[in-house]
Amino acid sequence: MYPLAPLLREGLEGALDLIYPPVCQVCHEQEAHAPAGYVCAACAAQVRLITLPYCKRCGAPFAGEAANIDDCRNCHSVELHYAHARSAANHTGPLLQVIHQFKYAQARWFSPFLQRLLIENTFAALPPEMWDGVVPVPLHPLKERERGFNQSESLAAALATALRVPLLTRVLRRVRYTETQAGLPRRERVKNVANAFRLCGRSSPSGKRLILVDDVMTTGATLNACAKVLRTGGATHIVALSVARACDGSFGLSASP
Repeated sequence: MYPLAPLLREGLEGALDLIYPPVCQVCHEQEAHAPAGYVCAACAAQVRLITLPYCKRCGAPFAGEAANIDDCRNCHSVELHYAHARSAANHTGPLLQVIHQFKYAQARWFSPFLQRLLIENTFAALPPEMWDGVVPVPLHPLKERERGFNQSESLAAALATALRVPLLTRVLRRVRYTETQAGLPRRERVKNVANAFRLCGRSSPSGKRLILVDDVMTTGATLNACAKVLRTGGATHIVALSVARACDGSFGLSASP
C-alpha cells in the first residue's frame, strides 16, 4: 500500500500546476513548480543571504571583514528581551517582491519558498537544546481579516513542524491596531508597538523556551515588544527569527549558493 500523504501532496501539486501555470511568479519567464513556491532557480539565486559578520545580539549584518560583533549601533543601549535575533536574507530584490505579494496580495503559493528559506538559513542560530514551542508575531484581528491570514503564522508553522515542537498561537495576542512599521524611524517604531501585545491567558509561557517568528525584521522593535510580554509572563529564553531583514545598503551580504 502506498503512503497516503505523498499521494495527496502529489495530487495537490498537480492541481496547482493546472490552476497556476508552472512558471516563475517572480520573473514570469522560467519554469517553476509548486514545491519551489513558483520561484525559479535563477530568481532564487538572486536572494542575498545574511552571513557573517553580523551582530551576535540583533543579527544586523556588517560590511567588510569586521569580526563577529557582540553589540552594534542598531541594538546598542537597547534593552533586548530576546536572547538574540537572526534573519535569513536581505529584504531586497526578488525576496522583497515575494514577501510583498505574499502579505498583501494573498500570493500563498510562495509559502514553500519562504518557509524553506527560513528553515534552511536560521537553524544554525538555534542552540542545540529543547524548545517548548514556536510563537508567531500576531496580527490584529482586523488586519488578519483584511489579509485573510497571518503570514508570520505560516512561517512559524513550518518551523515548528521541522523542529517537532508545538506551534503556539494562543499565547500572544495583538490588542491594539497599529500602522505598518515600514518607513517609520526607530523611535516611532518603538512607540507604534508599545503596549500593542498582551498574553492570551489561554496558554502560559511560564518556564518555556520559545522561538518568536516574524516575516520581516528591521530594527527589531516588534519582535522585542512581543518578547517583553513573553518574558513578563515567565518565558525563560527567547530567540527571534525572521525570513528577511530590511538592511541598509552598506551592510555586507553574500549571494545565495
